[in-house]
Amino acid sequence: MLSNGPEAIEKILIVDDEENIRQLLARLCEREGYDVLTAPTGSEALALLEGEELPALAIVDLRLPDMDGMEILRRARDRDPRMVVIILTGYADVKSAVEALTLGAYDYIPKDALNLQLIPIIIHRALDRRRVGLRNEQLIAELQRANAELQRQRAHQLHIIQQMGRALAGGLQAQEIAEVMVQLAISAMESDVAGILVTPPSIPQKPFALLGSTRPLAPEAQQALLEALMAHFPERFPLSAEDVDVHVISYNDLEEDEGHWRHIETAPLTTRENAFGVLALGSHRETPCDEDALAILRMLATQGSIALENAFLFARMCELATRDSLTGLYNHSHFFELLEAEISRSERYGYNLAVIVLDMDRESGLKYINDTYGHQVGDAVLREVAKLLTYNVRLADAVARYGGDEFAILAPQTGKNEAMILANRLCRRVSETPIRVMGLEFHVTVSGGVAVFTPKSGVTASTLVDLADQGMYLAKEQGGNRAFMVDWD
Repeated sequence: MLSNGPEAIEKILIVDDEENIRQLLARLCEREGYDVLTAPTGSEALALLEGEELPALAIVDLRLPDMDGMEILRRARDRDPRMVVIILTGYADVKSAVEALTLGAYDYIPKDALNLQLIPIIIHRALDRRRVGLRNEQLIAELQRANAELQRQRAHQLHIIQQMGRALAGGLQAQEIAEVMVQLAISAMESDVAGILVTPPSIPQKPFALLGSTRPLAPEAQQALLEALMAHFPERFPLSAEDVDVHVISYNDLEEDEGHWRHIETAPLTTRENAFGVLALGSHRETPCDEDALAILRMLATQGSIALENAFLFARMCELATRDSLTGLYNHSHFFELLEAEISRSERYGYNLAVIVLDMDRESGLKYINDTYGHQVGDAVLREVAKLLTYNVRLADAVARYGGDEFAILAPQTGKNEAMILANRLCRRVSETPIRVMGLEFHVTVSGGVAVFTPKSGVTASTLVDLADQGMYLAKEQGGNRAFMVDWD
């Protein structure tokens, strides 16, 4: 279930006169753990909206047999301004859908292009925003009961909360969200430094830390803040400083901050399903943060955790769309997207690029292993070959599974000599490295074909790969376990 909300099961009302769409959305929402109400007409929907337990979210068709969906939107917002309404619309109703957004609808979904993967994410984000709003209202109510002498400070804190919602809403890149959180931590608590340390769950990315300060951080201060973050990191993620990708930002050019802060406060970054980081702030002030400031810190951590998890979900979806499920390498289609983009860059900046195609030789190839030892062993060998290739290219290079036991490498800013050196090195590393899987040992060899793109040559991405493919077959004809280059001219 995607939802990270409170324990009470949230209700969703689905209003649509088309039974198949109504049932499809109902099953989708029930599978995500929500309590679902359905109505085929506007009048039945209005009757449900008169009940004591109102839905948290309504999905409403604009065109109903007995009334306009706009009327249901108005009545829903009248009954509960916090109710989230998502409009279902046909192609011809887009103008009306936009009007619905001006009346308070959260989003609209075209009925002629329902995306079953995207709909739970839209619902999840909408309800998350509602929950954040409810939590903000609770905090606002507490602030309004404050003593007169704290009104200025609490008004400032209220402003920061509103900033949080605006700044974090819709963010899709984890590091951008982390930077916003660091900036807000410094401004909200008037602290001297703030830092965040995050281990992204379920995506192949190193743990990263972002350290921010009102003054440039001296190296020893950077180390001290990183150590404070690591000391409060979730215990199930043991880390060393070498594991972390560290970024440092400062907001002016004053004298360096050497550390030795009097007070350091931390808050965990957690959601209902994940614990993945920690937020910390430090201050040179003599007095520690009061309870109100700590409440703001916890609120920032809570809202930031939701935004970060959404960013990780988005990154995971993008990753699944571009990766081969067996090896974790880029897939065939994404390799061509990268190659097209790199050719454009090469044309613009005037540098060469190389494509290398590698194929396991027949005597140790995938078909032989599958036929002799079974497909599970063959899959395991493929994964090990993929790791070998990844470990032996540059960070700037892209490795893809092209199909079967064939791999493709994109090497930017690489000429003919460098490309042949790289291709021969990969052939050599594969042949010299025994592959041990499931108690078996294999000695695999690969043959490689190389083609190099030069600016203004007019060679397309498809032609470049075809040339590299020809080189690979020529290498096989010469006995395999070697590389051969084919020039486009």
